[in-house]
Amino acid sequence: MTIIKRFNQILILSILIFSLYVSSPVISNDSGIELNTADDPDYPGIFKLLNYNIQGGEVGDDWTGVLDVENADVVALVESGRWVPGETFNTAVDEINARFPDEIPYEGYTFNADSLTDGQAILSRYPIVDANAYPAVILDDGSQHNLNHELLEVVIEVNGLNIYIYTVHLTCCAGGFSARMKEMEGMINHFDSLGDVPIIFTGDFNSESPEDEAFLDENSDLGNEPVDMLLNSSHEMGSTQHEFLDMYRYLNPYSPGYTYIDSLYISRLDNIFINEPLYNSLVSSTSLDFYEPAISGSDHFPMTGVFNLHYDEIDITPPLPVGHVQVDVQTEYATISWDANQDADFYKYSVYRNDCLIIDLENGTTSFVDDYEYGSNVIYIYDVSATDLLEHESVLSNQVYINTSYGVLSKPSAPVLTSTKLESGDYLLEWNVDDEGGYPIEYYRIYRSYSEGGSEWHHYSTKTSLNITVSTTKIPLYYRVRAYNYLGAGEMSNIVNDSTSSTLNTEASTSTIDKPIFNINIRDQPVNCPEPLVILKSPLELTTSSSTTSSSTTSSSTTPSSTPTETTAFPIAGIFGFLTLMAILPLKRRDN
Repeated sequence: MTIIKRFNQILILSILIFSLYVSSPVISNDSGIELNTADDPDYPGIFKLLNYNIQGGEVGDDWTGVLDVENADVVALVESGRWVPGETFNTAVDEINARFPDEIPYEGYTFNADSLTDGQAILSRYPIVDANAYPAVILDDGSQHNLNHELLEVVIEVNGLNIYIYTVHLTCCAGGFSARMKEMEGMINHFDSLGDVPIIFTGDFNSESPEDEAFLDENSDLGNEPVDMLLNSSHEMGSTQHEFLDMYRYLNPYSPGYTYIDSLYISRLDNIFINEPLYNSLVSSTSLDFYEPAISGSDHFPMTGVFNLHYDEIDITPPLPVGHVQVDVQTEYATISWDANQDADFYKYSVYRNDCLIIDLENGTTSFVDDYEYGSNVIYIYDVSATDLLEHESVLSNQVYINTSYGVLSKPSAPVLTSTKLESGDYLLEWNVDDEGGYPIEYYRIYRSYSEGGSEWHHYSTKTSLNITVSTTKIPLYYRVRAYNYLGAGEMSNIVNDSTSSTLNTEASTSTIDKPIFNINIRDQPVNCPEPLVILKSPLELTTSSSTTSSSTTSSSTTPSSTPTETTAFPIAGIFGFLTLMAILPLKRRDN
């Protein structure tokens, strides 16, 4: 049987099946999701949440263009201080609803704010069954702590389930660290008082996440312990009732997801956290969307999260990213390998070189030898994705950079730091890096702290010199160093101190560092994507089940399963989707 004949037979069969179910609801967009679904009785449990600091905005400002683009079912806003409950807020909600004439109108809740940068508001197309604003919280010792910005609570009903949604604006800036710690402590106590209820905790946390270690901006002095307190149930002030999860980081382990960028900070300060009852409902999360309203609308970028409460009936969830992608270039050709996907409905892996899809590989294959004729001294990037039977493709894996003139490129290793007392009484700090990762070191960053075990190391200076001199004082300081190359920050050095040293000599000499010798302008290189080679053996069977046999019990595990076994309540429609996938897959090209 020829390929064309097989294609035609499958296509005709697919069209016949489709004609029987043409009235069935369609889930479609670039994520395979009908995002705005509050008015769709067939999918009442699939909804999108937008978390956005609008910089004291009002309706008519650029930020409302983000609402138009995202069209979320639930909107959590920070810095909505222009709005007064029952007055300007009602007018604002009416004006926002006028932008969506074909949707169920939002209802909302806010509170009186003291300033434009104060205030939170939550809008929902689902019914709001309760709403409160808390000006103070109770700490572990029973004392009351007044919040700098009130904690806003809105309870919405989604498909018969009451979901508690919170938005918060923790105290700003480096000097607010102590206040943020108390604020988080009291908010966790409030969550514990609720018992076993689903919670979505959003807002501007003005804190780093401990799970962002690989992406942290070294200028930041905000600290991560307030968020660590929330995510780490073993923290001495952590929750005793809930296990919270960082939605964006869980679904996007290899993407920074920055929400705030300026000359002082490059950070992910805005977050969506969820607790156990919502673990299996996670679909996708986005941040740092560079479209025009988001660029000019606020000093923060929007963050979204998509939830599917019908995860046991309707499959709209892509596989998790492929883990631990590695490239071996010890032989003539590069060998790419990765961890196996464990999902029951897994279908294929896709391997990309410099943003080009080069091959699709069957289930059970976890490596590929790329017999590509490389250019000399040019960088190539490899990453891998996973796709399930309904053609939901995961976000890309970690990227691996190679250069055939060098090998696998990496960030620098940890510098070895030493401290030597000079005859003058000063101390000389020196360091070296054994492995530059394939790129010459571009610069170093020097850090200091008042204690060896301190949780906050302040970035003191960027120097391209290999030594600095410290002057004696009565206050001992501790130092460590980090090296940077084209791929970013390497590991931190060991810690040294001098029992009498204090301040760095800012007059230390600097040296010139050579620029990287490799061709690093990946996006400027000609991209001649080859026709991808498809290697797929016998088709895999699509798992189906009816809603009457599905369990809605949430796993008690502290983290979600890699992806719940994904099923569909529409077996025939599922078969149509699978047959269509089989028909068009060899012709599909990745849309970049």
